[in-house]
Amino acid sequence: MFDWAIVNPPFGKVRTSGDRRGYKSFEFAVIDVAFQIADNGAFILPQGSSSFRYSGRPCFEWLTSGPGVDFEQRTGLFMDCGIGIDTSIYRDQWRGVAPLCEIVTMEFAEWRERRQARVLADKSEQLVLL
Repeated sequence: MFDWAIVNPPFGKVRTSGDRRGYKSFEFAVIDVAFQIADNGAFILPQGSSSFRYSGRPCFEWLTSGPGVDFEQRTGLFMDCGIGIDTSIYRDQWRGVAPLCEIVTMEFAEWRERRQARVLADKSEQLVLL
């Protein structure tokens, strides 16, 4: 296990030889792998794949729908804007395409602890019912 996984994955449809566990976007498959090997993650994601909007906006906004929200609901993992960098200021420095990005942080160890607490609570409740 690692303390952190820091990733700038390729964006969009990426040819892979491995199982992406049903993820349509490669960045979500990369987050899934990071979850398996690290306690925390920091990712540069295309803005359309995050569950919030910050870069290039006048104010921060949590989304209620979209690919990032769907990913959170599917996995139970939470995307946070923990670093708070507006990546739009670097947009004119890209070569070729210049996608608007977000820097997403995720606390995997905290998620595992919450999950373990729920499992223990469920087991305790089942014992009481018996």
